[in-house]
Amino acid sequence: MEIRIVPMAFAHLDQVVEIDNRSFSIPWFRKMFFDELMNEHARYFVAIADEKTPVGYIGMHVVFDEAYVTNIAVSPDHRRLGIGKKLLSRILETCREMDVTSVTLEVRVSNEVAISLYRSFGFRPVGKRINYYRNPTEDAYIMLLDISDTDSKRFGKLRN
Repeated sequence: MEIRIVPMAFAHLDQVVEIDNRSFSIPWFRKMFFDELMNEHARYFVAIADEKTPVGYIGMHVVFDEAYVTNIAVSPDHRRLGIGKKLLSRILETCREMDVTSVTLEVRVSNEVAISLYRSFGFRPVGKRINYYRNPTEDAYIMLLDISDTDSKRFGKLRN
């Protein structure tokens, strides 16, 4: 299966909402994604399978030289195929292009698969948000990536 990472467009919204509904206990509404596509500080990408079907997405906000990953999800039918890695690599490449120096995100403390992915890119836990998630209630790790020239070269290698 060929996977391409492309900027999210309004035409992708229905599939992205479906992925979000299948991935999270408290998913976003379609309008939330719509608003993100209108937000000048937001960058969103989708993973397209077989030239047509979105199977994952990732988004971030960039303010000055800092970025915050708002969400990332891969359709349950397409997990463990390296799509999350491709999405994260693309967003970090965008950070490098925009001269971002640090990236943060939150992740459920029990989500070992995601934590492992983030660590493989150099993210490290720097704090915890108590009871951050609902349904079920759970703490979140705050993870940080300080971007350096060395990291930037690594992002490009992972993206290919």
